Amino acid sequence: MKQLSPRQAARWIKPTGRALLAATAATLLSGTAFAAPITYTGFTVTDGQLGAWKFHNARVFLTFESDTADVQATSILGTNVSFNPTGTARITILTGDRSEHARFAPGQIFVSYDHDNTGTGFGSYAPDHSVQPAYPLGVSLFGTVEASGSPAEAALPTDLAHDTGMNGHGWVCATFPAPIYSNTLCPAPGAPLSTDKGDLYLYQPYQNEPTPAGNGGYVPGAGFFFADTKTPNEGPPFSLLGRTEDGSPEDITYNLFLISDVALGGETFTNAKIHLSFRSRPSKVAPLSGGGPNAYINEDGIARAIITSGDRTIGATFAPHQIYIYFDPSKQSVGFGSYTGGRAYPASLTQNPSFDAQLVGAVSDIVTTPADASKYTPETASLVTNLQNETVLASFAFSCTGFDPATTACSNPESPAPLSTDKGAFRVYEPYRFGGTVWPFSNNWGMFWSTIGPRGD
Repeated sequence: MKQLSPRQAARWIKPTGRALLAATAATLLSGTAFAAPITYTGFTVTDGQLGAWKFHNARVFLTFESDTADVQATSILGTNVSFNPTGTARITILTGDRSEHARFAPGQIFVSYDHDNTGTGFGSYAPDHSVQPAYPLGVSLFGTVEASGSPAEAALPTDLAHDTGMNGHGWVCATFPAPIYSNTLCPAPGAPLSTDKGDLYLYQPYQNEPTPAGNGGYVPGAGFFFADTKTPNEGPPFSLLGRTEDGSPEDITYNLFLISDVALGGETFTNAKIHLSFRSRPSKVAPLSGGGPNAYINEDGIARAIITSGDRTIGATFAPHQIYIYFDPSKQSVGFGSYTGGRAYPASLTQNPSFDAQLVGAVSDIVTTPADASKYTPETASLVTNLQNETVLASFAFSCTGFDPATTACSNPESPAPLSTDKGAFRVYEPYRFGGTVWPFSNNWGMFWSTIGPRGD
């Protein structure tokens, strides 16, 4: 499969704030035809600082509460974008032992979707009034944010006025798209964003180092973007924010988040937010048979699924001894497997061999060939895991039986096997696909992370 060049896949403009406003006023194509509350949400894992608190490997959620009447469909300096600068922006930051909520000062944050170059996210204005489209979070470069490929992906709304869920590489980069153009890393932001909890800085710790061939600077992590009209002011799925009080400090909880079509108890939800969790103990981890010296499995735990779709959230607990957690660096794969559907079902994150290393591939590379750590920023090596420690991994998400990790092709994407839960049969599908006439490869991103202690799910 031929890989698109970065210039084809992701690009954004950097006019000054005054130029942006002038271009918007002069070239406005159309406004939305109706008015309704809408909440945009961004999700990634990264490092940063809020006030005096420095956080590492934190789940970061950005929200922007607005109205569809404020969305502008416009051409700015020759680039067609949907643009919404009017709303209330907030951030939630969660680590294993702390959570903070802050509100941005007005006039800093906007939301946009670049229709020409397929990127979306939360942007901001720099002190010199230039536009930073991928800071605090941009979602661009492959993934469903491209809104192309299979029919389900092409049908995703990109006008910022309708419900949607998209994903791709997660950029926390004030100089985007400079890194993927110039073979350089995202620098630390030059100025903080102002919040009611102090100055905020977000960084890009995980990145591919520049190379002599000139193809470095990519970020291997994931970013997610949602627009929701049915749940105004609700923000992210509560399970991602939850802080459980039960359990033991010795517990480990594995989590996997993806956007997909899913069925539970005979009811199907499209483009739903799916959070899988598996609570266990590190002592239950064992070597993975046939996976080499650095492959592991955990078969002993309680597996749950929480589905959020529109204004509905449904939780279910899987019947025992169906689900297991595995990490196999020889296959560059991690996830939730099952004895019914195999390693990629209900969901696995597996390196796509046709693309630069995603986070699963980068960590697998470091595990199998420690000298290759030099290919990535130093923080990437901190994510090496044996399923007994906290980590975060990301890559293309696969949910199918008949999966071949060597090619990332799925032979049976249309008829997933049912898994038993206390709410009925659970099935998850793989609707977002690309490559060839039958779409054999997933173009959907997912994120896997593990936490120690009772705050895990």
